[in-house]
Amino acid sequence: MQYYPNLFKSIKIGSLRLKNRIQLAPMSFTVINPKGGYSKDNIAFYEAVARGGAGLITLGEAIVSIKNGKTHPHMISICDPEIFSSLADVAEAVHRHNAAISIEISHGGGAFLCQPSFNNGRNPVGPTGFIRDDGVQVVEMDEAMMNVVADEFAEAAETLKRAGFDMVQIHAAHGWLLSQFLSPFDNKRTDKYGGSLENRARFPIMVIDRVRERVGKNFPLEMRLHGTENRENGWQIEDAASFAKMVEDKIDYIQVSAGGIFSDDGAHIMSPGMFQERGCNVYLAEALKKAVKVPVGCVGGIAEPEMMEDIISSGRADMITIGRALIADPDLPRKARSGKASDIRRCLRCCECHGWLYEKGSMKCAINPNVGREYEAQFMIPPVGSLKKVMIAGGGPGGMQAAIKASERGHEVFLFEKTDTLGGALKFAYKEPFKKDLAYFNDQLIDRLNRSGSKVFLGTEVTPELVKEINPDVLIAAVGAKPFIPDIPGIDLPNVMFATDAYGRIDDIGESVVIIGGGLIGCELSIHLLGEGKKVSLVEMLNEVAADSNPPHKNALNHALESVGIMTNTRCEAITKDGIAIVNEKGESSLLSADTVIISVGMKSLSQVVDGLEGFTQDYVVIGDCVKPAKIGDAIHGGYNAAIDIY
Repeated sequence: MQYYPNLFKSIKIGSLRLKNRIQLAPMSFTVINPKGGYSKDNIAFYEAVARGGAGLITLGEAIVSIKNGKTHPHMISICDPEIFSSLADVAEAVHRHNAAISIEISHGGGAFLCQPSFNNGRNPVGPTGFIRDDGVQVVEMDEAMMNVVADEFAEAAETLKRAGFDMVQIHAAHGWLLSQFLSPFDNKRTDKYGGSLENRARFPIMVIDRVRERVGKNFPLEMRLHGTENRENGWQIEDAASFAKMVEDKIDYIQVSAGGIFSDDGAHIMSPGMFQERGCNVYLAEALKKAVKVPVGCVGGIAEPEMMEDIISSGRADMITIGRALIADPDLPRKARSGKASDIRRCLRCCECHGWLYEKGSMKCAINPNVGREYEAQFMIPPVGSLKKVMIAGGGPGGMQAAIKASERGHEVFLFEKTDTLGGALKFAYKEPFKKDLAYFNDQLIDRLNRSGSKVFLGTEVTPELVKEINPDVLIAAVGAKPFIPDIPGIDLPNVMFATDAYGRIDDIGESVVIIGGGLIGCELSIHLLGEGKKVSLVEMLNEVAADSNPPHKNALNHALESVGIMTNTRCEAITKDGIAIVNEKGESSLLSADTVIISVGMKSLSQVVDGLEGFTQDYVVIGDCVKPAKIGDAIHGGYNAAIDIY
């Protein structure tokens, strides 16, 4: 074990030996299977991660009850006999690659996501009865209800053991039922199940004991706790440490997370975004590890093997739990162990995976085009009919991805970029500290391109004449977009610049800045300028900023934008040498003072360039921003798909 010896050292979790310290974090993917159970696509993803070398594969939360507790309509109910065969199938698929398998079992309790419509019309239950903000009555659990749920947890664990699972994770974090009992914020009972921590812990301990009775002492139990709820009068690390001491002789492993689904502040630290430091929640695991003797796992946007190795070697945690990083690259463990860490696709923490899953019902990753198609990729990527000469116009992410994949499939590839550097829109990532992972990804694309055998020409614009000279079979246009220029009086004044130029002209930007346009580009530029010490105002015509962002990333943006003066439902009427004239939704006019005005109202496809290249080849494909200005994931997927379609 020349590389990362501590990370790849085996560990015992109860009676179970894991081959390394890398655990796939539990993530709920079953929303993509409306028929229930684990689909072939679900299983293919988990098998890909197991094949990639992770020691422990933990499936995302599954409900223990077939009566209530569901927090989305297609949530797996472990006790539903109809899904048993799929449980056995996923366990077998993971075991084929010498990995262990677990699953997070849970109950939604009174959480706002637990809707009667998901639970056959039944009201949610919880430690305390109350009427939620959505008008739904949460029923306070009595001891009879507690006993039923404890038995359901036990039955679920026994079912999983029969299906071939190696262990089970009891979910007592993130605002679900068990954490509602533990939380001083949620638990307002005055009987023996409320008040002191010892009382609040009674029902969670009842569940643990009931599960242990059913599965026996040689079936490892893991508990997922949060170290902090990140809300006033909520659960804190001292509570977690005290509770962990109560149960350490009953369980075999504790995974320490943070936050939860109950608020934006809770969600902000539960799935850390690109504006937070990697490993930001490790300190919680470190604190809890000092209190108990059982192994402790950590989470927190961790992606680099170097950080993982340091956490283990320094004794801050015993296991590294990672989710999105293994979506971005399921082969992360295998690459790290074989000394190829530089080839790992490092997760951008852009949360496009979350956005796709919950908004569109399918699994995608911005930088890994294989995610969500692991099963079909085994059969459906077409064979190469004949080798072709492929010409690519544009060296941005889409063009580079197309070149890499086309070369990988054996085609002769010529890529032309009109500027003297590759990267397209990714070039701006080098200027923003919170986008260092995107800059790293661009470096990886360039390296993969250079190793692919593609012929790359910089400082060369593709023209009809050049196409005729190269005479390709296939032409792929990935020429990008340019800033949209709005018709605003004063836009030509010397104190005005476009967002795409701002990163290279930081010395020309005054102390006070107003940005016109609150899309992703405008928001991220605002955060960058805040970091440069500027006073920033953001003006947006819509009723919200970052309307084009997925919900988790938007939540992260909102936290990072707290010091920006944001004006929504506001229109810029004119630009002056002293700032901009604005009109709000009430029709009231005012002047917003600024030293520098930055335009960020969107991008415009280079349709004229695209139209000029049509008609010179047998196959002509247009991808990326020159189709429609979008995000990096659209460019990467577009380039990948264009390459595999070359026949």
